[in-house]
Amino acid sequence: MLTNPQISVCGHAYLLISSEDSEDYFKIKPNFKTYIFSQDEIIFSNPFVTPSVMLKRNLNYRFNPNQRYCEDYLLWLQICLDAHQISMLDVELTYIYKSFGKSGLTRNLWQMKWGDTKNYWQLWKSNRISFGKAIFLIMYSLIKVIPLIIFGPEYYAGLKQRMIMNKFES
Repeated sequence: MLTNPQISVCGHAYLLISSEDSEDYFKIKPNFKTYIFSQDEIIFSNPFVTPSVMLKRNLNYRFNPNQRYCEDYLLWLQICLDAHQISMLDVELTYIYKSFGKSGLTRNLWQMKWGDTKNYWQLWKSNRISFGKAIFLIMYSLIKVIPLIIFGPEYYAGLKQRMIMNKFES
């Protein structure tokens, strides 16, 4: 971020591991690519797991202390919609020891979807998106529940991660 001052938020890939995994997982590749997200890409899907995100210290944005679910995604949305660049590195620097939807806040998937809906409503109330776009995004968010229910949270999280990492191929 020092060499790219235009980037305000940077995340990176993650690896879901267990305590039995080989130490080979912990090797960082020396060459990696950077992808800069558009506002539309961020608004349709949260590309990050929270532990992978780095923010510039001088940003005047913070998590909403009154929001329990999807507060990280709201923060990324606010930053992005206020014209700050958000990027991702295709190097795995974060290791996660739990599966999505199995423990922690992510196990409450309906409350997470409600948090997602509240995020779009807050963006409309803060004049970052139009009312029509807020309604569309709320409906889109609810439709995204269907594959989550059909295939389960682990498959859905893996699919989402593969879709994000495919951006580096183009």
